[in-house]
Amino acid sequence: MGGMGAVATVFVAVFAIRRQESANARALDAQAQATREAREHERCLLFEERMWNRRVDLYARISLALRRYVEQSPASPDGEPISAADVLELADLVSEADMLASKPLADLLSQFMYDNPDVDRQLDIWDRFQNAARDELEVDRLQRSSKRGASAITGAGRLQQQFNEAEGS
Repeated sequence: MGGMGAVATVFVAVFAIRRQESANARALDAQAQATREAREHERCLLFEERMWNRRVDLYARISLALRRYVEQSPASPDGEPISAADVLELADLVSEADMLASKPLADLLSQFMYDNPDVDRQLDIWDRFQNAARDELEVDRLQRSSKRGASAITGAGRLQQQFNEAEGS
């Protein structure tokens, strides 16, 4: 009987060890899956932040280019105003906006460029562009710091400063 008890004890121990190994493997698999999901979530957040920062920069450059055009429309050598579509800086920004900007802001830029608006309409489009950019980027919200981090605060501050400069002139 003593031999049978020892065999039974060994059998129970092996069974317990295998059961523990199985539970550990499941726990490791679950942990690995959670890690993969957390990394994917972090990648998405970083992508969104990079895109937001690129849009901040693009919208600020567009706003300043529109301001320059409205304030001092370039003229040809014979004194005729040059169309916005023929200004290289604006044309380059349209190409970039087609890739990065939201559709409403890209549409406003296209109106400014290709609809040949008069000065009052140019000012209106420029104003609508600035307001739409602020709304889209949530520049005026104090909660930005909790959503985007320090780099976003810097970007938002830079955009706000450039918008303020553009409106002040």
